[in-house]
Amino acid sequence: MTITKDTPRLIRHYTSGLKKILDARTQIPEIPIRLQDVNKIAWGIHKQKLTIVGARTGNCKSAFALNLGFDAALSGHKTIFISLEMSPSDIIERLFIYNQLINNKDLLTGKFPRYQNQWNIFLERIASVNFMISDLIGRTTLEVTELLDGLAQKPDIVIIDHLQEIRSSERDKKKTIDEYLDFMRALAIQYNFALIICSQVNRLSQEEKDKAPQLHHLKQSGAIEEKADMVYLLHWPYKYGHKDINHFEVNLAKNRNGMTGHIKLRYFPEVYMFFDKDGDGPYHGKPQIEDPNAAN
Repeated sequence: MTITKDTPRLIRHYTSGLKKILDARTQIPEIPIRLQDVNKIAWGIHKQKLTIVGARTGNCKSAFALNLGFDAALSGHKTIFISLEMSPSDIIERLFIYNQLINNKDLLTGKFPRYQNQWNIFLERIASVNFMISDLIGRTTLEVTELLDGLAQKPDIVIIDHLQEIRSSERDKKKTIDEYLDFMRALAIQYNFALIICSQVNRLSQEEKDKAPQLHHLKQSGAIEEKADMVYLLHWPYKYGHKDINHFEVNLAKNRNGMTGHIKLRYFPEVYMFFDKDGDGPYHGKPQIEDPNAAN
């Protein structure tokens, strides 16, 4: 009989490979998450795995994904952020605000000159950070493949924001998403990177009392839920009448190799930053900046 990778083998044939994996693990995640309340359950960001970040429009999935990706890049992990909605300028503006704790409304209303010193600090800080941004490349698997093939150093993390913006006809949307997810997951294994894909959640119906999203709410949910190794569902109650603008909820609704659970965080929309519920927040004892602008 010809032995191929699909041929069933006795259990003993797999143990040496597993031992290498187990020996390589340490008491610190390979790619830790700054948010310790999330890190404790998810145990970091995982290479060769598909992580979905799902949320309804306006519930901060782009901000959450940028937090994960930029934090990882600052700690030395090569990251590619593929945005199918925002331009590089939009992304860098958000990162500047996030990194330097600048009120996004100030930049929107022409007050950038007062932050020239922070801008120079930001430029110096990102000079050595391996965080790449694509210019609307990634709507097809061919575009992603060409992007990765052209890199001398392959990434540790690839983030795609968001899944529903990939190129397809409306009639074949579900089939295209299925094929896109399958292909990207295979690429993550081939090139050994963590794959994080943002996904929209279906709009609320008037009858739904619980506003928090569930797995079955993911658009084209069958394929997304089935193929994902981990699924984060984000919920910002402030959008639905909650008085505390900073209260934020993350549901790790699927974790193929670990725990699931609900996590409460603090979100500061004026600087696009998430913090642990009992953390200091972004101001570390400084007076809070004025006029928080609830942007996504």
